[in-house]
Amino acid sequence: MPTWIVVEDESDIHDFIMGMFEIWGIGGMAFSNGMEAIAWLDKLSGRQVKDDLPELALVDIRLPDIPGPEISAKLRDKWGNNITIVLTTAYHLTPEEEEQIINSAQADALMYKPLPLMADLRRILDQIITKRKTLASEFIVVPRDKPNGS
Repeated sequence: MPTWIVVEDESDIHDFIMGMFEIWGIGGMAFSNGMEAIAWLDKLSGRQVKDDLPELALVDIRLPDIPGPEISAKLRDKWGNNITIVLTTAYHLTPEEEEQIINSAQADALMYKPLPLMADLRRILDQIITKRKTLASEFIVVPRDKPNGS
C-alpha cells in the first residue's frame, strides 16, 4: 500500500484529506506543522521508524513554523525523484510567485484550496505521481565524441 503524507495546519483540511486517503486505500501520515514533519522525515531517513518512503507529499505553503517550500526542498534533497511533491495554498499568487515557489521547493505541482472534488483530486494526484515516476525513470544518453572531431 502506498504511503502519502500531508503537512497541513488547518485541522479540517487535514482530517478531510486523511479521510480521502482511507477511502482510497492509501496509508497516510499527517502532520500539523513543519517541525513534526521534519522530525518524522529525519527518523525515516535514519531508519528509526519502519514506515515506507512516502510516494506523495501534500504540503501547505504557509505553515506556522517552517515554510512549506522549505519542507519540500528537504524532501527532494533527501529522496530526489523518488517522491512526488504537491504544494497547496489558499492564497492568491501571481504567476511569477507560483513559479518561484515551485522552483524553490523543487515541487511537482501547486494546487489551490479549496481542493478539487474527491474523484477529481485522486485523478489529478495520480497524474502528477505518474509524471514524476516517468521523469525519475528517464535517463539521458550523451553521444560519444567522434574521433578526429568528425
